[in-house]
Amino acid sequence: NIYRKFLAAKDVNGNFPVCIHSDTALANLFYSGNDTVHYRPTGDGTMLIPVLAKLYYDMSGDTTTLAADLAVMDVSMQTVPRNGTNHLVDAGTGGKNWIPYGSWDGVQKTGDDLGGSLVYWRAATAMVALYTAVGNSSKAASYAADAANIAANIDTLWNGTDGMYHAASGTCNQIDVYGSAMAAYYGVCSRAHKTAIANYLIATPTLFNIQGYCKMSPTNWAACWNGNTFMNNLWSWGQLWILDTIKSVNPARAKQIAYLAINNPVGMQYEFYVGDSSSGASGNILSPAPVLKFVLDNRELFDSTQLPTIEPQGSPWVRLTHLP
Repeated sequence: NIYRKFLAAKDVNGNFPVCIHSDTALANLFYSGNDTVHYRPTGDGTMLIPVLAKLYYDMSGDTTTLAADLAVMDVSMQTVPRNGTNHLVDAGTGGKNWIPYGSWDGVQKTGDDLGGSLVYWRAATAMVALYTAVGNSSKAASYAADAANIAANIDTLWNGTDGMYHAASGTCNQIDVYGSAMAAYYGVCSRAHKTAIANYLIATPTLFNIQGYCKMSPTNWAACWNGNTFMNNLWSWGQLWILDTIKSVNPARAKQIAYLAINNPVGMQYEFYVGDSSSGASGNILSPAPVLKFVLDNRELFDSTQLPTIEPQGSPWVRLTHLP
């Protein structure tokens, strides 16, 4: 229920912070580190807090403060900029771009935004479940319609030539690997599009490195904050979506990539590289959680001796045992 601490740390407009101080629980940061304009707070808090709240509800069944919590989340959700015609999240124009989600925070997009729209869709579906839990059928129906509008219009960012979704309708109108896989994983796109995305991922091995991590786009982003292109380096946060999408067409290929990632001693720890050359990377963050989730969700692909285990390394740290 830590989500409630983020509710309490909101700003005067109802935006939630990206992070809070561990000792005081006061808001620590509202903006992306790459967003020097500070036009709008990043959407991480706004659109991920409902997902976290639903996770808490699913685990606990606790509705004691849920109605009041939802009122706060509802205000925050209204701060998300939208395209009034197709309901997709609007990344903005004229240098006043909105950062829809921190994992795309270096990408300076304009117009309709794929990643932001998908994260908003997740938040809206979480709000449906939470409002249903407190018996507010009117608000549940409203958010259900909101999510349906995004799903109905997400194909405006589909490129039939590439067989992939593009990141935005304006700047950075190019293949978004992670956004495409996310749409496929959550079923926002059609089965035909999921198959097309899977075939693209299988047919483009240059997206992956020897540790199984994947680029966000096959080419450098057209525009990034401060001229950076690091957001197209190899990451781990989209691995679950990518592996699951590949598995839908070629389970053996998905298993192969999972092995590469799990056998990588760097990627199987939570690490944030800050100029540490010993790890073979700098300025990047890797987490084992997405690929581990794929392995544990698809145990039938792995025999019992190949499943990773979690070894306590002194609270709160853990290390994953590598697959052979």
